[in-house]
Amino acid sequence: MGAGTAGLISALMIRRYNPDLSVKVLYSSRIGHIMVGEGTVGTTPLLLHERAGLEPEGFFREVQPTPKLGVRFLWGSRGLFDYTFEQAWSGAMPTTHRYARGYAAPTKGPLTGFSLGSALMEENRIRLRNDDLPPGSPSPAAGYHIENATFVAYLEACCRERNIELVEAELGEVRTGERGVDLVRSIDGREFEADFFVDCTGFAGRLIHQALDEPYVSLRDHLFCDKAVIGGWERQEEPLRPYTTAETMDAGWAWQIEHSGLINRGYVFCSQFLDAERAEAEFRSKNPKVTDTRVVPFESRHIRKSWVGNVAAIGNSNGFVEPLEATNIQMICNFALRLGTALSLASSGMEQQADAFNLYTERSWNSVRDFLAIHYRFNTMLQTPFWEHARRETPLGGVSDLVEYFEAAGPDPYGMESHLPKGDLFGVEGYLAILLGCGHPHGGPVPSTAEHARAGFDVKVNRAMAKRCSPAAGAAPQDWATTRTTARMAERPPRASAQAKRDPTAVEAAAPALSPPLPQVALPQTIRDLGPVNVAPLRALVARMSEEFWARHDAAKANKFKVFHHTRHVIFRFPHDVHDPRAFQVYPAWDMMEKELSAVMQEAVRDYGFWQPVFPKAMLARLLAGQVIDTHRDMGRGNLVTHKIHVPLETSKDALFRIGTEEFHLETGRAYEVNNVRLHGASNAGSSDRIHLIFEVFEGAL
Repeated sequence: MGAGTAGLISALMIRRYNPDLSVKVLYSSRIGHIMVGEGTVGTTPLLLHERAGLEPEGFFREVQPTPKLGVRFLWGSRGLFDYTFEQAWSGAMPTTHRYARGYAAPTKGPLTGFSLGSALMEENRIRLRNDDLPPGSPSPAAGYHIENATFVAYLEACCRERNIELVEAELGEVRTGERGVDLVRSIDGREFEADFFVDCTGFAGRLIHQALDEPYVSLRDHLFCDKAVIGGWERQEEPLRPYTTAETMDAGWAWQIEHSGLINRGYVFCSQFLDAERAEAEFRSKNPKVTDTRVVPFESRHIRKSWVGNVAAIGNSNGFVEPLEATNIQMICNFALRLGTALSLASSGMEQQADAFNLYTERSWNSVRDFLAIHYRFNTMLQTPFWEHARRETPLGGVSDLVEYFEAAGPDPYGMESHLPKGDLFGVEGYLAILLGCGHPHGGPVPSTAEHARAGFDVKVNRAMAKRCSPAAGAAPQDWATTRTTARMAERPPRASAQAKRDPTAVEAAAPALSPPLPQVALPQTIRDLGPVNVAPLRALVARMSEEFWARHDAAKANKFKVFHHTRHVIFRFPHDVHDPRAFQVYPAWDMMEKELSAVMQEAVRDYGFWQPVFPKAMLARLLAGQVIDTHRDMGRGNLVTHKIHVPLETSKDALFRIGTEEFHLETGRAYEVNNVRLHGASNAGSSDRIHLIFEVFEGAL
């Protein structure tokens, strides 16, 4: 009963899981819908496309959603923070951090840029599949901003395509009996019988509440707002923001939802502290472009039992809360999916299915109630009568233990998880995002200065990556939406090099787990003298190498270039790709000499101040006596993002290194950075071979 968002999604979901059932939707075109812009959460697209079976291409074409990476809250003591659809605070802890990420979050100021999703929100950008980011870079999940009217029209078309009958029939009488509802009669006298009814009649709850007398449970003791001023304007020069805005107002909060041609705004307020006239005045003062407005009263509540007899309620007839976390469409999808699944199993026990459905929906509403409550309880941004009341009187319900743990132990996701109530919908990530974002004080360990610096460095990396992504305005949904075919964006493995095929004993290795683009490094004009290095242990080891050893390793080398026709090599490490040094191979010779090599390499780069130096390339180069290395330049972007270091182990005054027209003698026992992207070469006019340790290095924290 009802052909709004709830009725149509319920019909589609039931048909999806019960293809043999006859499904009919009764509706009245005279009864309108609220028709506001809506946002979803990050998992809603998967429910719509994979569970309800809405074909993505048609959805994108007809509904034209815009991306939503999360919510930007103008809220709390910080004044601004982002809540994204990523595991930003509860995900796997980086090896560079001793404690969970939240401990290193700044205690003051805006909390943004902490993830790629948040950095994209700062830039009004979205990640597309063809953006220039390295393989393995994160792909933040995106929800949708959708206009209700176009969404409902699309759902109607989908119902017709699936042989779901849409019948114009305004509800008049509901006849009840022992099993619940026997039939419904339209105002023009037509009667409709069914084995099962789904009440999607909106706030009235015509079947489950009015006909079956199931009561509503008020949430007014937790959520005090009860009215909303709604308006908007046609988009002009405003940037398209890939997020919903939630802004603290004097007696509540205001949303902003971004559509391609329209900006939708609404002010949710508490009439106990502000009347509608003053609420509209405050709303218009913040939004001078707003045209027409309307005031919509509401009550936060949910039905006590969602399934009674042969009737289940979904949508506003089941319950309603303010859209602070865009839970409306998600709850419709969740409940419709559970109902569709339950009906497919009902032959094995209808009563048991009803009990399970009622327990699930009750726990879901409690979860939403408590999650929204912490938004109000810990928002210290304004000192108005409403907000003082909200901070003082909002109960924490089922999450009081979780909040108490956070206050005592800090943002520990593992400990907090043990305090999540049954049926929680938001996970530890949600609570961490709001508590940290609001700046709520907590205990726990204090990270070191270095760990704080690394957290700040992560923010810089995220922002650098975001700048390489595409503007949200005009981005086609098929290029950013998370559906079955797009969920694995850029998860390509590194390419296997020819050397990997030639040398099956080489061990795959990777640079750090983080894989944002590496920035270019500052190369010296010619060479940079890095100072003395203790090479004695390594020299002694090299002196014991046999000619057979040199020949065997030289034959297996990857760098078989003509310029090295008089040079022998022993390869320890070598990148797969000349453009990206992060994926490389470690060769057996490294295991034999790791101690001596690492000591020299670490000492050579001591003045760079790296937190986590990574050495993707390392080799011994032996230029034979009386021979040359032809003039060349090293190609590939990898040479722009690494420092190339030479450490002479054996040389003579007649061995010279040339860059451009300048020649240099590199002394034994010193390290030098060379500019290898310029034309360079070498000559050895001496009577003995010249042997250099050559390696590349970059900052692994990148």
